[in-house]
Amino acid sequence: MNKLTFGSRCLIAFAATLLAAFSSACATRSVASPDAGGAGSEAGEQAAREGERIIGRCLSQLQIGQSMVRMRATIQDSDGAARVVDLTMLRKRLPDGAQWALAEFTSPQEERDRDALIKVSPKGDVEATRFMQSTGSFVTARSASDEESLFGMTLQELVDGQLEKYQFKLIDQDAAASGGPAYRLDGKLRPGSDSKFPRVVLLVSKESYTPLAAEFYDNHNEIARRVAIDKTAEVQGHWTRMKWTVDNRSRHKTIVFDLVEAKYDQSIPDSTFTEEHLKKIAFR
Repeated sequence: MNKLTFGSRCLIAFAATLLAAFSSACATRSVASPDAGGAGSEAGEQAAREGERIIGRCLSQLQIGQSMVRMRATIQDSDGAARVVDLTMLRKRLPDGAQWALAEFTSPQEERDRDALIKVSPKGDVEATRFMQSTGSFVTARSASDEESLFGMTLQELVDGQLEKYQFKLIDQDAAASGGPAYRLDGKLRPGSDSKFPRVVLLVSKESYTPLAAEFYDNHNEIARRVAIDKTAEVQGHWTRMKWTVDNRSRHKTIVFDLVEAKYDQSIPDSTFTEEHLKKIAFR
């Protein structure tokens, strides 16, 4: 199996599942900054404990067993050119924590080559495979930092941002966000974790503990991605992103995702998440 470099035409998936961008109207009251001495150390430890508590509840909202989501993505390039694609995402979470996903591009027809099978191991390792009709072979990427070419997003972003890779602390307990009162968390990448983003700033709803906004920072501590959740709603008892916008600053692209349909607690056979099935749908 060939190793895929995602600077070429590559896989694309659920960038949406992603999170959302840090709101420019953020914080009104911050957590006490650590001062010198025991009081500062205690405040820092409390901020870390609260950060882990909040992100724990946030992650629990994302742990849905099986789901089907249909969406439309509008991609706006810096030169003003725009494209619209329709895709369906099937997802399945296994008892051991592993995740499987199948991204199928349904329109336009020429985008079918981007259909992709994504698998995340219980340890968080990401593998993405697509079938090349031109060569009749499979190509695979195995790094969370690899990028696909249509959205210009990494594999990490396409599987909900992998927030478990970060150590979070609470830096603002009364942040203002368009989705209502929120916590602001600052996350640093855990040692040994694979990511293009060493830092993530996240806004989490106080009401639902779902992500409202996020900023992904590069190695120069500059914003590389800004994602904004524009609308959420409850679907079958699950908080669901209905519309969200990704500002891909490093690629000079803006992508707007609109949810068309979402179904949860689906019964999806394991055979759906195989290379055989991926090859089969490529010729529909």
